[in-house]
Amino acid sequence: MLDKFNIDNFKKENPPKDNSLKTLSEIKKINNIPDDEKFVKDNDDVSKKFNSVVKDEKINQLINASIPHIRKLKKYFKIVN
Repeated sequence: MLDKFNIDNFKKENPPKDNSLKTLSEIKKINNIPDDEKFVKDNDDVSKKFNSVVKDEKINQLINASIPHIRKLKKYFKIVN
């Protein structure tokens, strides 16, 4: 499905460093989001929630086809997760 997908454009811009002002700004924004335990409980299983909203069999094929590309980018940027 994504055999000919070119990831080179994604390699042109490095993700922000962990100690950058951009990352700090993002963390502050996240910390300002109010806690909502019910929302977390209802939506914790991302795959289940996603599949309940998007009812298209091709989505799982797309997700599986994207995994190798994501891994290549993570390896390129030396992102460990």
